[in-house]
Amino acid sequence: SKVECLDLSFNGLHGEVLAQLALLPRLKTLNLSSNCITCVPQESEMVGLKALEELCLDNNDMVQFIQWRALDILPRLRKLSLASNRIKRLREDDVVGDEALGL
Repeated sequence: SKVECLDLSFNGLHGEVLAQLALLPRLKTLNLSSNCITCVPQESEMVGLKALEELCLDNNDMVQFIQWRALDILPRLRKLSLASNRIKRLREDDVVGDEALGL
C-alpha cells in the first residue's frame, strides 16, 4: 500500500487497531483521536509501522505508561500526542513516596 497519511478520528475504533494498521508500511502520519482505544499492542505487532513519524491518540482511554511502551519500537516517531486521556503516570518510576505524578 502507498498510504502515507491516514485520519481515522471519530470512528469509535477500539481493540487492536494499531496492529491492524501495521500492514501499511509506508504510513507516516496517523490520527486515531476521539476513538475508544485503551491500549497499544505489543512490540511484535507494531513492527510494520517503522515509517510512522506522527501519531495522535488524543481523546481516547489511555491510562498508564505500560499501555504505550510498545511505541518505543517505532524508530521514526517524532510526534506523539496523548492529550485528553486519563494518564496517571509518565513512567513506572515516577512515584514519589506514595503519590504518582499526576497530569
